[in-house]
Amino acid sequence: MDRDYKGGTLHVVGILENGFLFMADLVRALHTPVVCHFVKAEMHDLPSGNASLREIVFTPKVDVADKDILLVDAILQSGVTLDHLRQMMLTENARSVRTAFLLEKREERKVDLPTDYVGFKTKSKFLVGFGLGYQEKFRNLPVVATLA
Repeated sequence: MDRDYKGGTLHVVGILENGFLFMADLVRALHTPVVCHFVKAEMHDLPSGNASLREIVFTPKVDVADKDILLVDAILQSGVTLDHLRQMMLTENARSVRTAFLLEKREERKVDLPTDYVGFKTKSKFLVGFGLGYQEKFRNLPVVATLA
């Protein structure tokens, strides 16, 4: 990553709740100057007759114009939410938008989201630890584990 962003400042955007621990370790390992941001996705079902529509809103708003952006989350599953955020940032004139995930569940993918940096690929059904939680528990585990 340092090679990819040499000579510039990287704006790292962590996706809450899952991405905060991975992001913390990631930015500490970088030599590139970074500015840290966090966003949270909120989903709202919209009435639309026979079809079901869901609106995805990210708060707080991050100014991305003319900036190199790295979206960071602990796990990539369907990709729908991250693709929406990535597309939104590109339309807001980000210089570049790349993605970094600790884990990827490729078989659950619903959209063709570019994955620039991926730690591990997994087929495990439900993972906890290192920021990943189950009923808001287990996020603080220092390892990634499978719930049995």
